Amino acid sequence: MKKPRITIHLWTERFLGTAEKAVTFLSMIKTLDGGHWVPEKWGQFEPIKNAFLSDSEKRLICDWTEERQGRVSNSMYFTKKKPGLFLGVTSWRGRVPDLNYVWFEMEAGEFANPEGVERLKRIVTDFIVWSGAAYATAHHSGQRHYRSAPGNPTKRLDQLNWLTYLGAPYLRLLGEERVHGCSFYSCEPIADGLLLTAAERPDSPTMSGSTDLLLSLEQCLGADVFPTEDYPETPCRVPNFDLRETVNSVTVH
Repeated sequence: MKKPRITIHLWTERFLGTAEKAVTFLSMIKTLDGGHWVPEKWGQFEPIKNAFLSDSEKRLICDWTEERQGRVSNSMYFTKKKPGLFLGVTSWRGRVPDLNYVWFEMEAGEFANPEGVERLKRIVTDFIVWSGAAYATAHHSGQRHYRSAPGNPTKRLDQLNWLTYLGAPYLRLLGEERVHGCSFYSCEPIADGLLLTAAERPDSPTMSGSTDLLLSLEQCLGADVFPTEDYPETPCRVPNFDLRETVNSVTVH
C-alpha cells in the first residue's frame, strides 16, 4: 500500500527554463527544510537514474535549458526514497504561450509532528517565491474532496484544497476583500498574494471526512472559477495571465 502523501502543484506566468532558474533551484532544493529533501536522482525521462551529485550539475543545467527548434519544452524530475519525494519542473516557451509548472509529492508522515504544518507551509512558500507562482495548491492524499477536469488554470481551477495560494492574477479576478471575507483557517500575505489554509492540518477530519468545508469555501470565493458537470461547454472564469515570458514568436524554417 502506498504511503500517505502530500501533493503540491504550482503554476507560474514566469519562464522557468533559464540557467539562473536552474542554479537557484539547485541551491533551494539542497537547503529545503534543513536539507531534508536533497534528491538522490534526477532525469528528464523515466526511469530516473542520474545520480544527484555536484559534478553532474553542469549537465543538469544543460538539460534544464535545452532548446529544440526555437522552442523550450523540458520536464526535469527529481526523486528521493527516504523520505519519499517525486518532483517535476516543467519549463515552456513556444509559439503558443502557457503557464510553467511545478508538481511534487512528499511523504506525508514527515509532517505529522506538531511542527509539520509550519514546515510544509515554508516549503510551499519557498517554491512560490522561487517560481513567482500565480497559483499553488497542496493537499493530503486522504482529502475527501476531489474533482478532476481537463486543462490548467488558464482554463479552470479543478478544486479547492487544504492549502491554496492566490497570486496577483487571482486577487485581481476575485477581489482581495472577497478572499478575506471567506472563512479560511489562516490567511497570510506571501509575495504578491495570499497563502490560505482551510483547516488546521491537511489530514484534519474536516478534510478527510467531508467535502462540506471546501465546497463552501469554493462558493465563497466564486463557484464560477471551478468546473461544473457542464464543463467545458460552460467555461470557467479565469484571470488575465501575463504570459509574455512564455511565448516565442520566432518562426523556425
